Amino acid sequence: MIKINVEVNDLENVADPRRLSDEILRKIERHLQWIDTHENYSYELTLFVEQCVIEANRGVAKMSLKGVLNDQQIDKSFHSLEKGFKYKPHLPTRSLQLNAFTNLFTWIKRLIFPSGIELALAKRRLSGRAANAIEEGIREVCATLDRLLERPLSNGKEQWNYYYGLAWKCSVVALVATSAISIFRVLVVQSNAHLVWGVFASTLAAFGLTLGWGLTTLPDQFYLSEPKGRKLAKLVGAKTPTGIRSVALFMILLSATGMMLGIYWLIFE
Repeated sequence: MIKINVEVNDLENVADPRRLSDEILRKIERHLQWIDTHENYSYELTLFVEQCVIEANRGVAKMSLKGVLNDQQIDKSFHSLEKGFKYKPHLPTRSLQLNAFTNLFTWIKRLIFPSGIELALAKRRLSGRAANAIEEGIREVCATLDRLLERPLSNGKEQWNYYYGLAWKCSVVALVATSAISIFRVLVVQSNAHLVWGVFASTLAAFGLTLGWGLTTLPDQFYLSEPKGRKLAKLVGAKTPTGIRSVALFMILLSATGMMLGIYWLIFE
């Protein structure tokens, strides 16, 4: 038997327990689609959502996974915490302003395009960190299931290492090529307007274009349940593979703009 259930305890901060359980179940089942082709797995598991704390600068989620997997009793607990920016008087004003802008942007985005998990929670204005904590708990559950089921690792780590190395190589090539163009313009055309900016923008854009493309091609499993991918997701600042790819597409767009500006400064100015 292959079956997994999600039960949400009677929690004060969950406005719609059914929606929350359906959303969590959908994410886990999508992650476990690979198992349909393997007949040697049998499990009947229940994931309990036991705690959900919603505060202005903190979100907490506590879950437990219980049941039977391949005749083995499973009883595991998951505790995830999402903290926000902590105000410290000695921090520079610029850091405080940047964080305030980021929080405002995130808050507006959540109000206009809330996720399914956020719609299920109470206190919509403050529920962002709690939703992130639940997402982190789901990733912990998926990673645990992958380990218990001995799921083979994806090739995401090798892909990431390849694109990361390629990004550095492309940036070096761009640096050499744009530097040669700059020297030619200074010696022959006798023009040095914005050449340094052209070299800088083109080099950075080459790195961003290659790395951004690499991020869009990595498999979901890598981001959701493999240690290297989860660290990368935290570094990017997104919580889901879709979010990471959205950030990557924005990086590609920004880098393409930088590349066009760099070429303009190098050749046409």
